[in-house]
Amino acid sequence: MKKQLYLLLIFSMLCSVVPFKGFAQAKKKASVEKTAEIKKDSTAKDTAKKVTLTDQVKSCKKTEGFFTLYQDTATGRIKLYIRKNQFNEEFLYQSFSMGGPAELFLNQNMIRETWLFKIRKNFERLEFVRSNASFYYDPKSPLSKAANVDVSEAIFFSEKLQRKIHWEY
Repeated sequence: MKKQLYLLLIFSMLCSVVPFKGFAQAKKKASVEKTAEIKKDSTAKDTAKKVTLTDQVKSCKKTEGFFTLYQDTATGRIKLYIRKNQFNEEFLYQSFSMGGPAELFLNQNMIRETWLFKIRKNFERLEFVRSNASFYYDPKSPLSKAANVDVSEAIFFSEKLQRKIHWEY
Protein backbone atom coordinates (compact mmCIF):
# COMPACT_ATOMS: atom_id res chain seq x y z
CA MET A 1 0.00 0.00 0.00
CA LYS A 2 2.82 2.39 0.90
CA LYS A 3 4.57 1.60 -2.37
CA GLN A 4 1.50 2.57 -4.39
CA LEU A 5 1.10 5.75 -2.36
CA TYR A 6 4.75 6.71 -2.98
CA LEU A 7 4.39 6.02 -6.71
CA LEU A 8 1.25 8.15 -6.84
CA LEU A 9 3.03 10.96 -4.98
CA ILE A 10 6.06 10.83 -7.31
CA PHE A 11 3.80 10.73 -10.39
CA SER A 12 1.84 13.79 -9.21
CA MET A 13 5.07 15.69 -8.50
CA LEU A 14 6.41 14.89 -11.97
CA CYS A 15 3.17 16.00 -13.60
CA SER A 16 3.29 19.32 -11.79
CA VAL A 17 6.93 19.94 -12.81
CA VAL A 18 6.51 19.14 -16.52
CA PRO A 19 4.94 22.16 -18.24
CA PHE A 20 1.67 21.53 -20.02
CA LYS A 21 1.40 23.44 -23.28
CA GLY A 22 -2.15 22.46 -24.13
CA PHE A 23 -3.53 25.90 -23.30
CA ALA A 24 -0.61 27.96 -24.57
CA GLN A 25 -1.17 30.21 -27.55
CA ALA A 26 0.77 29.49 -30.69
CA LYS A 27 3.08 32.34 -31.63
CA LYS A 28 2.87 33.62 -35.18
CA LYS A 29 6.02 34.78 -36.93
CA ALA A 30 5.72 38.04 -38.81
CA SER A 31 7.09 38.02 -42.30
CA VAL A 32 9.51 40.65 -43.55
CA GLU A 33 6.93 41.98 -45.99
CA LYS A 34 4.39 42.63 -43.24
CA THR A 35 6.88 44.53 -41.10
CA ALA A 36 7.89 46.68 -44.06
CA GLU A 37 4.21 47.37 -44.77
CA ILE A 38 3.62 48.35 -41.15
CA LYS A 39 6.54 50.77 -41.27
CA LYS A 40 5.12 52.38 -44.41
CA ASP A 41 1.71 52.74 -42.76
CA SER A 42 3.21 54.33 -39.64
CA THR A 43 5.08 56.93 -41.69
CA ALA A 44 1.92 57.64 -43.68
CA LYS A 45 0.01 58.21 -40.44
CA ASP A 46 2.64 60.66 -39.21
CA THR A 47 2.27 62.80 -42.30
CA ALA A 48 -1.55 62.69 -42.21
CA LYS A 49 -3.49 65.65 -40.84
CA LYS A 50 -4.25 65.86 -37.15
CA VAL A 51 -7.60 64.55 -35.98
CA THR A 52 -10.05 67.17 -34.76
CA LEU A 53 -13.07 66.81 -32.53
CA THR A 54 -15.51 67.45 -35.36
CA ASP A 55 -13.96 64.62 -37.39
CA GLN A 56 -14.36 62.21 -34.50
CA VAL A 57 -17.99 63.02 -33.72
CA LYS A 58 -19.52 63.32 -37.19
CA SER A 59 -21.92 60.42 -36.71
CA CYS A 60 -22.54 60.95 -32.99
CA LYS A 61 -25.44 62.31 -30.97
CA LYS A 62 -24.26 65.03 -28.58
CA THR A 63 -25.50 65.18 -24.98
CA GLU A 64 -24.36 68.30 -23.19
CA GLY A 65 -23.94 68.51 -19.46
CA PHE A 66 -21.15 68.87 -16.97
CA PHE A 67 -19.24 66.41 -19.12
CA THR A 68 -20.13 66.30 -22.81
CA LEU A 69 -21.08 62.85 -24.08
CA TYR A 70 -21.10 61.72 -27.69
CA GLN A 71 -23.00 58.54 -28.56
CA ASP A 72 -22.23 56.87 -31.86
CA THR A 73 -25.53 56.31 -33.66
CA ALA A 74 -24.29 53.20 -35.47
CA THR A 75 -22.60 51.24 -32.68
CA GLY A 76 -23.99 52.87 -29.53
CA ARG A 77 -20.50 53.48 -28.08
CA ILE A 78 -20.22 56.52 -25.85
CA LYS A 79 -17.30 58.94 -25.88
CA LEU A 80 -16.62 61.25 -22.96
CA TYR A 81 -15.20 64.68 -23.71
CA ILE A 82 -13.18 66.18 -20.85
CA ARG A 83 -11.80 69.70 -21.03
CA LYS A 84 -8.27 70.45 -19.83
CA ASN A 85 -9.51 72.56 -16.93
CA GLN A 86 -11.50 69.58 -15.58
CA PHE A 87 -8.38 67.51 -14.87
CA ASN A 88 -7.22 67.38 -11.23
CA GLU A 89 -10.32 69.26 -10.08
CA GLU A 90 -12.43 67.78 -7.29
CA PHE A 91 -16.03 66.92 -8.14
CA LEU A 92 -18.82 65.94 -5.79
CA TYR A 93 -20.67 62.73 -6.61
CA GLN A 94 -24.06 62.40 -4.97
CA SER A 95 -26.37 59.44 -5.38
CA PHE A 96 -29.97 59.70 -4.25
CA SER A 97 -33.27 57.99 -4.88
CA MET A 98 -36.43 59.87 -5.79
CA GLY A 99 -38.76 57.16 -4.60
CA GLY A 100 -39.42 53.52 -5.16
CA PRO A 101 -40.67 50.30 -3.58
CA ALA A 102 -41.01 50.42 0.19
CA GLU A 103 -39.60 46.88 0.43
CA LEU A 104 -36.25 48.25 -0.75
CA PHE A 105 -36.46 51.24 1.62
CA LEU A 106 -36.74 53.62 -1.35
CA ASN A 107 -40.08 55.09 -0.34
CA GLN A 108 -38.72 58.59 0.29
CA ASN A 109 -36.28 60.94 -1.31
CA MET A 110 -33.07 59.84 0.32
CA ILE A 111 -29.39 60.50 -0.14
CA ARG A 112 -27.51 57.27 -0.64
CA GLU A 113 -23.84 58.12 -1.20
CA THR A 114 -21.79 61.27 -1.40
CA TRP A 115 -18.07 61.40 -2.12
CA LEU A 116 -15.36 63.43 -3.82
CA PHE A 117 -13.61 62.32 -6.97
CA LYS A 118 -11.19 63.80 -9.44
CA ILE A 119 -10.08 62.95 -12.93
CA ARG A 120 -6.40 62.73 -13.64
CA LYS A 121 -4.30 61.76 -16.60
CA ASN A 122 -1.58 59.23 -15.86
CA PHE A 123 0.61 58.83 -18.96
CA GLU A 124 -1.83 57.52 -21.59
CA ARG A 125 -4.51 56.47 -19.11
CA LEU A 126 -7.49 58.33 -17.76
CA GLU A 127 -8.11 57.67 -14.06
CA PHE A 128 -11.14 58.49 -11.94
CA VAL A 129 -9.88 58.72 -8.36
CA ARG A 130 -12.04 58.73 -5.25
CA SER A 131 -10.66 61.03 -2.56
CA ASN A 132 -10.78 60.05 1.09
CA ALA A 133 -12.32 62.98 2.95
CA SER A 134 -12.87 61.17 6.26
CA PHE A 135 -10.01 62.89 8.05
CA TYR A 136 -9.63 66.42 9.35
CA TYR A 137 -6.41 67.86 10.68
CA ASP A 138 -6.51 70.88 12.94
CA PRO A 139 -4.21 73.52 11.40
CA LYS A 140 -3.03 74.57 14.88
CA SER A 141 -1.93 71.06 15.78
CA PRO A 142 1.60 69.83 14.98
CA LEU A 143 -0.02 66.77 13.41
CA SER A 144 -1.27 68.94 10.55
CA LYS A 145 2.25 68.93 9.10
CA ALA A 146 1.74 65.26 8.28
CA ALA A 147 -1.76 65.71 6.91
CA ASN A 148 -2.77 63.31 4.13
CA VAL A 149 0.41 61.26 4.47
CA ASP A 150 -1.41 58.07 5.48
CA VAL A 151 -4.58 58.82 3.52
CA SER A 152 -4.83 56.86 0.30
CA GLU A 153 -6.88 57.51 -2.80
CA ALA A 154 -8.81 54.79 -4.59
CA ILE A 155 -8.86 54.50 -8.37
CA PHE A 156 -12.37 53.32 -9.19
CA PHE A 157 -12.10 53.55 -12.98
CA SER A 158 -9.11 53.56 -15.31
CA GLU A 159 -9.22 53.49 -19.09
CA LYS A 160 -6.70 53.95 -21.87
CA LEU A 161 -7.15 57.19 -23.80
CA GLN A 162 -8.53 56.29 -27.21
CA ARG A 163 -7.97 59.56 -29.05
CA LYS A 164 -6.19 62.73 -28.14
CA ILE A 165 -7.05 65.93 -29.91
CA HIS A 166 -4.04 68.14 -30.46
CA TRP A 167 -5.54 71.33 -29.03
CA GLU A 168 -7.63 69.96 -26.18
CA TYR A 169 -8.60 66.58 -24.80
